[in-house]
Amino acid sequence: MPGIIGLTRRPTRREWRRAVITGVLGLVGLFLVILLVHPSQPPLLADGTGAPSIVLASDTGRRLDVLALAAHHPVVVEFFETSCVSCEQDAEPLCAVSNAFPDVTVVAVGAGGEAAPALRAFEAKYLQPPCRVTVLVDKGRTVAHAYQAAVVPTVYVIDRSGHIAYGGVGVAGIHGVAAVLHQLHA
Repeated sequence: MPGIIGLTRRPTRREWRRAVITGVLGLVGLFLVILLVHPSQPPLLADGTGAPSIVLASDTGRRLDVLALAAHHPVVVEFFETSCVSCEQDAEPLCAVSNAFPDVTVVAVGAGGEAAPALRAFEAKYLQPPCRVTVLVDKGRTVAHAYQAAVVPTVYVIDRSGHIAYGGVGVAGIHGVAAVLHQLHA
């Protein structure tokens, strides 16, 4: 009569050892796959597509239409959260871009749905003058969704004609901005 799982005899010690080693190696392999395999970069708006409008309130409450105010000049938009360490690291290079390209409008959009006081505190700590970055409140995350900002920081460069010229994610994303702006000024 067969056993519970079809075995007609008791497994030997060697067979048990082999089963345990195979199980442990399988778990270690699964752990390594989870640990080492990183998801691909989140989808961004494609270069050349029309940029969605950005009409939000600043952290001081003033309503701004960013693309209209840019008056056919390039725009840099970074989506951030106040609790994001990478966003804190991106603040200095973002300020450098705003100072190096005075005709470029640079905005930082609070993509975490945070209230204006939290954004003002971030601005006071990381975006000190002479930094020319305008902080905008996206309480309902409508603009962040329109720009597919699934992770922070996400940065876009919008050219003079209102089309996406560049999109990047993470700390590396901000480092591609200056090169794109140089190309747009050429």
